[in-house]
Amino acid sequence: ALKKRLVLSNAEYDELCGLSSCHRKAFAAIRKKGVKVAAFTYGVPLCLAAFCLGGGLARDFKPSKENTKVINELRRFTPPSFPLTGKDLLALGIKPDKNMGVLLSKLKEKWLKSDFSLSKRELLVSLKKTSYPNKGR
Repeated sequence: ALKKRLVLSNAEYDELCGLSSCHRKAFAAIRKKGVKVAAFTYGVPLCLAAFCLGGGLARDFKPSKENTKVINELRRFTPPSFPLTGKDLLALGIKPDKNMGVLLSKLKEKWLKSDFSLSKRELLVSLKKTSYPNKGR
């Protein structure tokens, strides 16, 4: 119905549906994981749009301290870069296979839970203390 009302091509409709899906995911991440993690994962502009549109603020806008706080936090936040790369793991002797991606994901989760505070060195030390299946070349 929306596609016909807006006279969208198939490609435009698919793009609109994709954006809608991203907005829903970003809005859910803001609520479940917090503003900073959502902004790191989806980007600040998408999170702002998701919060304002996906959160229903556009339809039923009710100014509140909570809404203003989230919007201001998103506006002020610049997501940092994750300090590790695959090259760092290669230097430790970890094979470049799918387990490397799993390790990087686990380290990224640990870093996100630390509120971005763990340094590259701290992450690598934590990795050395754990066992991982693909060490050695």
